[in-house]
Amino acid sequence: MRNLLDLSTQRLIRLLEALASQEDWMTTGELSSLIGASERTISEDIDVLSKRWGQYLDIETSTKKGVKIRNQSTSVLGKILVDIFNESTALRFLEEILFFPHNGTEFYEDRLFVSRSTLTRLLPRINKYLSKRGMSAVRRNNSYQLVAEDEQRLRDFFAGFLIELNGIDLSGVPHAVIRRIYSRSLNGQEFDFAVNDELSKLFNGVFYFVSLLRENQGYNVSSAYDIEGEIEDGELSYFRGLFPNISADNLRPIHKFIRDQISGWTSEEERALVQRETAVFFENIFREIAHAPCG
Repeated sequence: MRNLLDLSTQRLIRLLEALASQEDWMTTGELSSLIGASERTISEDIDVLSKRWGQYLDIETSTKKGVKIRNQSTSVLGKILVDIFNESTALRFLEEILFFPHNGTEFYEDRLFVSRSTLTRLLPRINKYLSKRGMSAVRRNNSYQLVAEDEQRLRDFFAGFLIELNGIDLSGVPHAVIRRIYSRSLNGQEFDFAVNDELSKLFNGVFYFVSLLRENQGYNVSSAYDIEGEIEDGELSYFRGLFPNISADNLRPIHKFIRDQISGWTSEEERALVQRETAVFFENIFREIAHAPCG
């Protein structure tokens, strides 16, 4: 996802992570060598961090010693990354196409407060990033949509994308439904571990939401999976209130995908794909946490 950010923003994130990984002082020279930018540029970036997020990071600078951040809390670092991601037009454009496909350029101009030329310039960069994952943002007759070689892989990817973009404080995901899916394959300690794993629960919840969104938009996946006992009438009515085109049949591939993750794989290709995408997702989530103590 970071590859969609402009180079100056990517550099700012690397600077933040470098400072977050060190409890001691770092000189601008050391940071310059580490990040691959001039000392002047590093000084300018430190000023940006101080002005934008200095109150959270508690940045201290010294003409002799250099710079260090006193507050290395993972929650603070996560908040700053969310702020940075939310300021990226490329990431927001991609999110808008996910939520509101089949609209023209004018629609996204109004939503993002940017020019047509900016969106036209961003589309090739977005597609270069997506193409490596078998996806693309297609524009036909001034109508945009997301397409993929594997629809389930697209949903898996965008679940992680939305969590990274918006942070991990998302509500309204169908945890009770996912709990029932777990119960058909797991029991005892395995079941307790699965339902208490906050990150997995969150990821599957957002995956469920993205899947409902895509099914409602007409990007359907066929499945004969039996959802009996996994969904209640009231919950289906709730989903249909949000996504009017949804029926019980639309839930079958969603439930099957989640169950397959905990009970096995339909093929070695599927296993490798999901494990690879999951590894990338968690690597991105914990990138800044690996060296930072909790505050």
